[in-house]
Amino acid sequence: MDYPETVTRCVSTGLAAWVLAVGACAGDPPEVTAPVQHETPADAIRRVGEAWTATELAKGLRSYPSPIAVYRMQAKSTVRFTAGKDWTQEHLEIDEAFEMRDGTRYVCRAEGRTRVDLAFGRRHGEPAVQMHRPATRLERACEPPGFPDPEVELPETTARFKLKGDQLVAFEPPVEKRVYLPVQ
Repeated sequence: MDYPETVTRCVSTGLAAWVLAVGACAGDPPEVTAPVQHETPADAIRRVGEAWTATELAKGLRSYPSPIAVYRMQAKSTVRFTAGKDWTQEHLEIDEAFEMRDGTRYVCRAEGRTRVDLAFGRRHGEPAVQMHRPATRLERACEPPGFPDPEVELPETTARFKLKGDQLVAFEPPVEKRVYLPVQ
């Protein structure tokens, strides 16, 4: 029995496609690849920088009965994030200038280190870090000697920062104004 030419052509084309498909599937087994590693929030922050610094400025007037009339303060905080650690040492440098009600002027400096507990996570999909510092006291060194308050008292703080570009920007609490920049 003779089949029409189109039927013969369709059967032979289908047979050729089947042979190619079976041959393609019969090749070497696919290579096993390692699972994709996703970057953790801590890794993302450390990729931008391991050491970070923030400078905070404050100035103002104090009302009576405070012996201080006018003050200026600059506080510098430096932290370093180390892989696998959930805490760091914060290095604090505080420079102050005071004008007393009697006209005396003092220039003071306080410096020290304190432990800061860390927790890494995400905020709206962006890497973030929570930093908790206990209440801290630093000894003031003033010129001339005799400033009435020999210590800087820093209250306990918990602040959260998210990675925005190459900055760690505070988002909680709302009054937190520090912005950390990577140390070059």
